[in-house]
Amino acid sequence: MSQLLLTTLGVVCPNCDELSSPGTAKCGNCGADPYGATPAAKTLPGATASLAGRPATASRPSPPAIPPLVAPRVPTAPQGIATATPVPGGTPVPHAISTATTPVAPLPAIPALARASGPKDQPPGLSSRPGVRVMDVVPPGMRPTLRPGSTPAAYEAPQPIPASDLVRKPPTVPPASSQPSKFSLAALAGAQRGQRVRLSQSCQIGRSRGQILFQDDPYISALHCSLTVRDGRLYVRDESSASGTFVSVPGQEQIQQNVHFSAGGRLFRFMGLLNAPQTARSGAAIIYGAPLPPGHVVYGVEEILVGSRGGRAVVTGGALLTIGTSKCDLSFPADEGMATRHCELSPTPSGALLRDLSGGLGTFIRLQGTERALTPGDKIRIGNQILQVEA
Repeated sequence: MSQLLLTTLGVVCPNCDELSSPGTAKCGNCGADPYGATPAAKTLPGATASLAGRPATASRPSPPAIPPLVAPRVPTAPQGIATATPVPGGTPVPHAISTATTPVAPLPAIPALARASGPKDQPPGLSSRPGVRVMDVVPPGMRPTLRPGSTPAAYEAPQPIPASDLVRKPPTVPPASSQPSKFSLAALAGAQRGQRVRLSQSCQIGRSRGQILFQDDPYISALHCSLTVRDGRLYVRDESSASGTFVSVPGQEQIQQNVHFSAGGRLFRFMGLLNAPQTARSGAAIIYGAPLPPGHVVYGVEEILVGSRGGRAVVTGGALLTIGTSKCDLSFPADEGMATRHCELSPTPSGALLRDLSGGLGTFIRLQGTERALTPGDKIRIGNQILQVEA
């Protein structure tokens, strides 16, 4: 069977690995027996002499030289894009560059300080050329600055702070008028009843002007009165209002002729002493009238209606003139803000003494163009509003 294969298939020379034709007695390349017989040694081209009598083996031809690999040329990075990344303690390591023909998107910009290849004494961050070569970490105290013609990675040091700005300045003191005081107002009557407001060193009250406004009260002027804190005390002053500013009577107070005072929802005017004048000449006729009470003076109180019109009046020579809701010289049963015996007047040589008997409701005297000192517990009446001073 093997002889049949040898006569049909070729045979490979065991000496030179050359394929011979079927049935060939010797190799056509080296002359050796392809079936196992070794031919006589002979010198072949490229063979070397044997050492110590050993036959030399024919050297195989050297493989063709492979040309050295040429590193692909790395395209120069455009201006403003870094080509290397610093490695702590070593040389910059180049970024991996793809050799594919498809264009590769540039790496995102790294927020770092750009240092140009300028003179060594040039401070970092102030590059004179737009080309950026090396990326460094942004040092403390540096801030980015984008100036016309500079790269986005340009940085500059901040401007020095003047020494005067380093000195701590005292806080600005607000004006005295805006500083809060120890006084406040509590509304006892009116539309704002139950509310409280903290007073500043200077405060104005009115219907359309001032810090405290009562826009729905028709009896309050545009600028009605002013409140001022001075030397630890609170003062109130009327600002020529139409209806006036009233202050509560602390127990009793001396009043003069034509002074206005308020009790409940009523306004009154003290008419003063009404003693009849003495006749100028003796023997003249005396105007007829009732006789004067012996040893007494005559005085009177008039009610003032809306619009400064006169209303009810009482003229008496008695020791007291009373005002209240019942059994008084002037009685107003329908006035809910008035006590049964609200107040009384007694004549004095220069006027009358007004005494409050309301039990906390208050009897108020109108200010006569001068300011008045207030203490905690005093009440102010403007229009339909009653405000109490609190500390």
